[in-house]
This record gives sequence, structure tokens and C-alpha cells, in this order.
Amino acid sequence: MVGISSKAFGYNKNIEKIVIPDSVVYIGLFAFSLCDALVEVYVSERYSGPMDVFPNTATIIRYSPVSSVADDAVQAQSRIIDAMDEYTDVKLVECVSNETQYVAFRKWLNSRSDRFTQWFKDSPNAKFAYILDAYSTFASLPRSEDLKIDGFERGSGSDDFSLSVLVGGIYVGDRALPENLDMLFGVEGSDELSSGGFSSGNVKVEFGTPSDGKVKIKATPRDGAAKSFFFRVKMK
Repeated sequence: MVGISSKAFGYNKNIEKIVIPDSVVYIGLFAFSLCDALVEVYVSERYSGPMDVFPNTATIIRYSPVSSVADDAVQAQSRIIDAMDEYTDVKLVECVSNETQYVAFRKWLNSRSDRFTQWFKDSPNAKFAYILDAYSTFASLPRSEDLKIDGFERGSGSDDFSLSVLVGGIYVGDRALPENLDMLFGVEGSDELSSGGFSSGNVKVEFGTPSDGKVKIKATPRDGAAKSFFFRVKMK
């Protein structure tokens, strides 16, 4: 078991004690709503999700897992892969590789409407929607031609530049993880304006937290001695 869905045990008047398995990394809102008889809840010390899903009247007791860390890492990844099987887009698991990311993913999905959740499950582009913290799914992926460097200025360092990138027709949410954005976007650079001279190897790239619907990128030419330098952004 990886998660407990929203309202799973809601209104159950007979539960007095419950042990949350060590495998659980996510518990939905109102999972134990109005469980008035619940007085003891045992939760693994590894669980890092919200605690307000339990009644205020219940005593929360933390217990220590007994299996080894190495085994836990393998087992957690296996559980997460199994949980992600419900989605059409099998590439989604690339964005959710550990328990912390899985909790973040479930929180994001639960903040959307039930209708969106169903669309998301059936979408072949779910990975893309999640990476961009989108409020809708996509019929097709954007192309490199749909990207536009909207803002460009010298950064705080002597040789780095700050890029603000717009994705045509798509608003990038502020909760999109920089490490996930790196899966979608790439920056190429060249010290001369010729199509054959651009290369991702010419640029060091760091993704920041999106803002105002734009992807924020710090790009630093690897050859700091270049008199001039050009950038372009592409879909990977």
C-alpha cells in the first residue's frame, strides 16, 4: 500500500485503533473524517505527509521501521511504480522516483478537481502536465518553436545570464520543480550566430522556481572569454 485515498475511512464509527503501514507515503484529505471512536493512530516515523488528516481526539504514536534502509529504497521505488500504473503516461514515473516526490505529486493532483484527475489519468501527456504544474492536460506537446525567451538579462555573476522562457499557450505553475523542468527544456549556446554552432555542451544551465507563468533559467557560457554569445531554448 502506497497511499490512502480521500474519505477512505470517513464516517466509520467502529474504528478505535489503526496502524498505518510503513509503506504508506500519502494520506488523502478527510481519510478519517468523523471517525469519532478512533483514539490511537500508529504512524511510521518515515511518513512525512499531513497529520491533520487524523481526528484531533486521536493520540498519534510514531513507530520506527525495522527493515534496512537499502531494502526500503528498493521497495519504495517498486511501490511507487506500482501506484503509477494507473496512469496512461508511463513516462510519469520518471518524475516520481522517491517517496518525497510521490507525496508532492499526490498533493498536486489532489489540489485539482476530480474531473481533472480523471483527465490526467487518461492523458498520454500526463508527465508534461505535471512537470509544468499545469491546470489542464494537453492534446499534444509543444514544439521548440513554441518557446520564446521573453526576458534576458545579465545575472549576478560576471558571465551568467537570466532567461525567462514562455511556453506558447501554457501557463507554467509556481510549484513546478526545477529538477523536473530539466527533463523538458534544454539551452544551447554559441559564440557565433550560425545554426551549426549551437550546442548544449557550450552552456551550463540551472533551473529556478517558475514565476509569472514563465520558466526561469540561469545560463552560463562555458567559455567565459567569448566576446559575444547567443542562446536558444529547445524542447528535449
